[in-house]
Order: sequence, then structure tokens, then C-alpha cells
Amino acid sequence: MATPWPQDEIWRTDYREHATNLSKYLQKALSAIDSGNGQPIASHGVRVALIGALYLIVKIQSTPDLGHSDLVGLD
Repeated sequence: MATPWPQDEIWRTDYREHATNLSKYLQKALSAIDSGNGQPIASHGVRVALIGALYLIVKIQSTPDLGHSDLVGLD
């Protein structure tokens, strides 16, 4: 008899909510850096990091939820 596959945990969707909140926070931080708020800021490195984080968050938000029932022939 074959060894059964271990049961995987299904990801909760709350990580998308966290990504949305983080995205809003990072967008506000990026606009503060762009405006400078009247202060001189050496912002190039921080700006690049924020843009990279935003791209990652957008990618996570657009990733579809794939459950085991979505896979063909594995029900």
C-alpha cells in the first residue's frame, strides 16, 4: 500500500489584507519621500526599496488562491 500524501494547510486569505495595509503604508511613505516634506532627504536607496516592496505586494495580491480542488484530477 502506498504512503498517503501529507495533508497541507490551506492558506488563509488574511495575508492579502496585510499586503493591502502594507501597500497603503508604503505608498504614503513613498509620497512623503517624493515631496521631501521641506526636508532634504537622500532618498534614492529608500525609494528603490519601497518600489521593490510595492511590486512584491502587488504580485502577491494578484496571485490566485489555488486549493487542492482546483487541480485537475486530484480531487
